[in-house]
Formats: sequence, C-alpha cells, structure tokens
Amino acid sequence: MALSEPTLKALLLALPLGTTEPPAVEAWSEAFTTYFEDAVSTPSSIPVIVVALRNPTTGPKVAMVAALTGQLKSGGPAALQLGIQAFWSVINVTPSLFFATAIPLSLPPVGLLGLGAILAATGVASTAQALVKDQAVGNIATDIHAAQAGGTFSKLPGPTVETIT
Repeated sequence: MALSEPTLKALLLALPLGTTEPPAVEAWSEAFTTYFEDAVSTPSSIPVIVVALRNPTTGPKVAMVAALTGQLKSGGPAALQLGIQAFWSVINVTPSLFFATAIPLSLPPVGLLGLGAILAATGVASTAQALVKDQAVGNIATDIHAAQAGGTFSKLPGPTVETIT
C-alpha cells in the first residue's frame, strides 16, 4: 500500500490557518483520512474502502477527531501523534472492515511512536530557519509520511505480507 507524500503536503497546505480548535480538528482529520484513502492503487496494493474510513460511528476518522479534540491547541505535535495512532488503532482492530482484500493481520507503523517529538523538532527548526509556509508544511508532511512507512498488512490467500510505503 503506497501513500503519497505530495498528496499529504497539498492537503496540509490547504488547511485553514487561525481557526479555533473544532474546525482545526476536523480539517486535520479530513486531511489525514483523504491522504490515507488516496493510497495509490496498483495491482499489488490493498484497496481501501472509503465509506468505511468515513463511517460516522466506527471509522478511524472519528477516532482521530476524538483523540485530537481538546488536545490539538495545547498538545500540538504530541496531539497529532495521538490522533494518527487513534486512526491506526481502529484499523488494527478489524482491518477487514477497511480494506477490500481479506486481511487477517494489520501491524501499525513503528514510526508513529516518536512522531510527536519529531514534529516538535521540525517546528523548532522551521521557526529558527524562518521557513515560509510551503517549506515548513513540506517538512511536516515529510515527517508524517515517513512515520507511516513500515506497517504491514497480511493478505489472503497467502500469506502475502505487504509493507506500507
């Protein structure tokens, strides 16, 4: 399953600035969900069930919104890590709900564990270098995208293991 860093960057650049927390939480969650569902479809990739990702009661986007609510403004990078981990945790419970291919096992990317610290360091570096929005957001997209790599999905019949790239 291939995720696209340029897609993530474009989605993050489109986020509104200076909003209150509820619209910011929704915007971040929407951007990440769109990034995830936009995974490149190739014959070897695992097709994403878009409707399931956006299910208003059981989808991973809902889990991300819940994790970010009340945390995004005060927690910043750490909150983003929690939101992305919440998104993945829903997929890991029942991956067959979110993918059109039989998947008995889904392992989240290990890079998620240190994402908050990496994003915080990127923010400090971007400020120190006085980067323009496009450059700073590009660095954030690079960090988030890199943290998604390395998770795996087991496909049936198989077992065939596909790595998230």
